[in-house]
Amino acid sequence: MNNKGFSLIETLIAIAIFGILLTALTAFFISQNRQYVVQSQIVEMQDNARAAMDFTVRMLRNNDDHTPGITGNTCSHSLKFTDVFGNEHQFRRYSSSTDGPNTFGYHKNPDTGTIDPFAMNITCFEVLHVGNQFEIIITAETDRVLPGIGQKGSVTLESTVKPRNLN
Repeated sequence: MNNKGFSLIETLIAIAIFGILLTALTAFFISQNRQYVVQSQIVEMQDNARAAMDFTVRMLRNNDDHTPGITGNTCSHSLKFTDVFGNEHQFRRYSSSTDGPNTFGYHKNPDTGTIDPFAMNITCFEVLHVGNQFEIIITAETDRVLPGIGQKGSVTLESTVKPRNLN
């Protein structure tokens, strides 16, 4: 018999091996995709916290107000001061229907009520006045529950700032 081609058994074995390889490849892809989602959310969370901290530290360091106003409750402080150009600024965490919950922003002019948001998912903003320094604590979280972990990620940044005009 000089038949050319594959028998039914050979074809079924090849299909089974291909199925096993395809299943393993799919599981690997799903795992890598899940890891990518987790890492991208963590990076976004850290960027939000860092942006809020950097901007607040820079503005507070350059403020021209000897007694910046700190109001609010734990994790919901509001920091109000005047910069070197005489402009009033107010930093705070707020929730709104347009920008979403736990948005961190500032009022360029607190009397007008216009808010410029610049960091999302900030769950805690605290400012403590210690002597001639300010301790800033900002906590951010991921916007969604992280896959495979079952909870939101969180990061807390702390910084101590001594305004230039305070001795």
